Amino acid sequence: MPSGYLEKQAAVPMMLRRHGDVTPKPRGHALGQHTPAYVYVRELEVPAPSVAPITVFDSAKSKVPNFIALDKKVLRFEGYFLEAVHESNLENYRVRKCVILYYLEDDTIQILEPKVENSGILQGNFVKRHKIPKPESDVHGDMAYYTHDDLEIGAEVTFYGRTFHVQSADKFTMDFLLEHGRRQRRDLVTPRDAYTEARKAHMARETGADMDANYGKKQYPMKEFMEASLGKFARPTDHRKRFNDHDRHVLRWFALWDDTSKLYGTKHRYTIHFFLADNTVEIRESYERNSGSDPFPKLLNRSRLLLQPKLEGPFATALSSSDERTPEGDFFSWEHLVVGSYINIYNRNILLLDADESTREWYKVHGIHVGPALVVEEAKTKPPAFVPPPHNGLGSDMDSLGSCYHLTPKPHRKSMEETDNKIILRFCAAMDTAKPEDVHRRFIVSFMICDLSVMIMEPPQRNSGIGGGKFMERGVHKNPLTGVFFQKTDFYVGARIHLVGRVFLLDNMDEYSAKYMEANGNDFPFADRKKATAKILAALRATPNRVAKVRGQKELSVAEATRWLEGLDLVQHEVIAFVRAFMSDDGHLDVAQVLAQLQ
Repeated sequence: MPSGYLEKQAAVPMMLRRHGDVTPKPRGHALGQHTPAYVYVRELEVPAPSVAPITVFDSAKSKVPNFIALDKKVLRFEGYFLEAVHESNLENYRVRKCVILYYLEDDTIQILEPKVENSGILQGNFVKRHKIPKPESDVHGDMAYYTHDDLEIGAEVTFYGRTFHVQSADKFTMDFLLEHGRRQRRDLVTPRDAYTEARKAHMARETGADMDANYGKKQYPMKEFMEASLGKFARPTDHRKRFNDHDRHVLRWFALWDDTSKLYGTKHRYTIHFFLADNTVEIRESYERNSGSDPFPKLLNRSRLLLQPKLEGPFATALSSSDERTPEGDFFSWEHLVVGSYINIYNRNILLLDADESTREWYKVHGIHVGPALVVEEAKTKPPAFVPPPHNGLGSDMDSLGSCYHLTPKPHRKSMEETDNKIILRFCAAMDTAKPEDVHRRFIVSFMICDLSVMIMEPPQRNSGIGGGKFMERGVHKNPLTGVFFQKTDFYVGARIHLVGRVFLLDNMDEYSAKYMEANGNDFPFADRKKATAKILAALRATPNRVAKVRGQKELSVAEATRWLEGLDLVQHEVIAFVRAFMSDDGHLDVAQVLAQLQ
């Protein structure tokens, strides 16, 4: 047994010895990942101290810290790793290229995988930036990490079970390693990936990138003509080149078709897509919100479009076969599209209004001025006013209107003004009739300002044979003469009100109603004292004989004043307003004041 090992055992007390081994346990032992001793052959000899390799971080000569001296300095290597492909008869493995970045400031490594089109693999950041440990480096507890000494052209490094082959490096990396005495070999060649090359060749033939591909067939002009006559699409000679140069390049235009000259016609907004790869046109209609049109996806499917389609008979198509191929100049191209011009799309004159920014940039590069955008002002028509249908006889008019606005009728919501029942105009009325049993009947007509409702009460009279009480329930009624609901302007002294098949003559009112109507003279023109006084005084000045009849009298009652002013085309309410303007203490008309105003 080596003497060095025995000396180590003697220095450790017996109670602290672990099976006779004093070597520190690795980190994996505490995590339950300890590898049994019989797997590895452990060296009992203490290894001689080795001299660590000098790295760029051992800057004894420089006083600048490494994280400052080596800041933003990155070594770039290009390589690949092989990925096994199972259950495939086309390939056994696939070559996946990657870029290895080594950051000198903190010895971290990042691996990027360039994105390959249609690869089906989630590419990009393959391994995030961090210190990558070497495999099986913590078995004895001495964790070791990869440094730039492990990376060079031709080296094979294993990161987390994948072996990466370093193939090349950039110029900065080559110069940096050369300054530190590490000369690199020439760049190595990446192995051939059979499946990727076969796929590229297939796509080159299909897309026209391979100009020599003819599928092993001889080309006969007569055969191509016959196939085109039967419906096979014949590509022009420059199709492949145009596809390679302008694939995915699309010009977008905004257009308008004015169809208002026809019955129920409207202005249709379109978006025109012109594909530069094959000079095809696609037209989509842009629908505004609540336009009422069915959202049909396309007006014109993507296809080539003739400038002047030749329609030969009812069964002709847009592209009729002829003895010769249709010249290229007969089709729409991007030179024909300019702002303000009309293009004929199957008898539809469509106006080009504007183009997007990329389209304008395309025309600017090719020396064509597109022109400013056109703004078409649309006439804003007001929707017709809603005319409610006539009352169906079920419920009130408000209930019928509720069924016109909602599928499920809702009760009428009253406002704050409609719930204020304090303002009530009360009038005394008599029935305008020739029936002797109804001539002496008296009524009280109440009009509610809040909701325009009317109620009629009949006071009981002695020996009349009628009990009296409520004659008509409170409700909103229409004026049969006008067809609209009764308004507050319809109620005044002298008015004739048609209700429940009868005519009521309003001949008097209470004091509250008189004051309220006088205070709101704008709503009740017959109750305005100033207007009534001016009208009656002007009529009296024109008839001096009428004035002479009352000279020598002091007062006139309302009935006497009515008989005196009879024949002047006045309403009874105007006479009451005139009397109230020159009223004496006992409520009669003061004749002296009237004569004083006439002088």
